[in-house]
Order: sequence, then structure tokens, then C-alpha cells
Amino acid sequence: MFTDSHCHLSFPELQAQLPQIRRAMQDAQVDRALCICTTLEEFETVHGLATTYDNFWSTVGVHPRQRRCARAQP
Repeated sequence: MFTDSHCHLSFPELQAQLPQIRRAMQDAQVDRALCICTTLEEFETVHGLATTYDNFWSTVGVHPRQRRCARAQP
């Protein structure tokens, strides 16, 4: 039993490959995946993966390289 703790399955180029990716996961005994997003706009897609597949989980965060993030103002 293995967990992929950091995957970007919401990337458009991977969306069409999900059946093959899930099959490869099964072949490699990877039975869980934590789907990561780096922008709030991407979260709906990532969360959709987690609600569609019982072995996918989702998380949201902001990548440190993102400079367009709003800073809290006092």
C-alpha cells in the first residue's frame, strides 16, 4: 500500500489520461493520491477529483513562487 502524496492530476494534459493513470497506480500498488492545487481557481477541479474517486483527496495552497497573491493589509 502506497500513497502518492503530491500529484497534479488536475493538469489538463492529465485529465484525459485518468483511466490509464489510475490503472498504473493500481499496478504499482499506489492506492491513494493527494491531489494538489497551487491556485484557488484550480481548487474546484482538484476537489472534483476527490469527490469523484474514493481514493483521491484534495488540498489547496499557494505555491511560494506565486507573487500575485494578495497580502493581508493591517
